[in-house]
Amino acid sequence: MYNVVGGYYNNVAGTGSHVIGLNHVVSGNSNAVIGDTHSVTTSYAGALGGQGLNLTVPYSSAVGLWNNPAPIGLNQRMFMVGYGLDEFAGRGNLFSITSDGYANCNGYRSTGGDYAEYFEARTDSVDLLLPGVCVSIDPSTGLLVPGTPGAKLLGVVRSKKAPISVIGNSADEHWHGIWQMDEDGGYITNDQGDKVLNPDYDNSQIYIPRSQRNEWKIIGLIGRVLIRKGQPVNDQWVRLKAYNTIHDEWFINSV
Repeated sequence: MYNVVGGYYNNVAGTGSHVIGLNHVVSGNSNAVIGDTHSVTTSYAGALGGQGLNLTVPYSSAVGLWNNPAPIGLNQRMFMVGYGLDEFAGRGNLFSITSDGYANCNGYRSTGGDYAEYFEARTDSVDLLLPGVCVSIDPSTGLLVPGTPGAKLLGVVRSKKAPISVIGNSADEHWHGIWQMDEDGGYITNDQGDKVLNPDYDNSQIYIPRSQRNEWKIIGLIGRVLIRKGQPVNDQWVRLKAYNTIHDEWFINSV
């Protein structure tokens, strides 16, 4: 197998790589490198445009310029948007995703106005928990039920189509129990720092994300939400304005 190389002053070793641009140093196999002055010292990686990108971990990729490929603790950076100064003044990233699945950046802006999480509803409550209904937790099951006057309210059911700033507990990518966990709720890892698969995980089963299951409800916990008129509310929640004939807009918090 051969490399495909276009441009000038490129130093390419290994096999199966596509290298286009100027001043690249590429070793390893099956890399894709486009741009100017990239350094790729691994295999199956991609430096996809920009300048001065550096990839050191298999299956990683980067865009931008002068990224920082260093791991964060035991977790490798797998995708980076570089925005450093240069090789000597300092490498840096605007954004990166590490091998533990976390995204790293200085902050973000969102159209949504609330923080929410997925909670599971009690079977007899599933059809009652419409968007804008205030909810409580059944202490005997830990499942959602409609809120009642005087009850301790958890939050408000949100539409799954609503613009929400953050949605936690979503388990969109795979079954939530795929990895073994220790007694403190942390991942169990092997000597290489990789997460250990749960022996109860059955990859022959088709996983349906919580977003596609009616018994899982998005519950607004903090921020601006729509509440159905006439619903019980906590004393510390603040009504902002009428939204339409069905809902009012409220600011809620967990205090």
